Amino acid sequence: PIWRYEGPVHVIAGHPDLRHAMQDIVQESVVGFDTETRPAFRPGESYLPSLVQFATTSAVYLVQVQQQKLFGALREILSTTCVT
Repeated sequence: PIWRYEGPVHVIAGHPDLRHAMQDIVQESVVGFDTETRPAFRPGESYLPSLVQFATTSAVYLVQVQQQKLFGALREILSTTCVT
């Protein structure tokens, strides 16, 4: 059956929002991860991801990658090992 997510979606705009998201993300044993990137239509053309999405059992978090002040926290999330 088709299932639709109906929980909260949080757009991470700065460090206070990110702290809450990190507390949720790092305590999960399984986290969904996805990126969104501008499409490229010409040979050799490519773009870096512009949005990173993390999904836990309780919420979805959207992080705009161009906010360089959040890079350190993103690196921490992506390098955290499973706690369970």
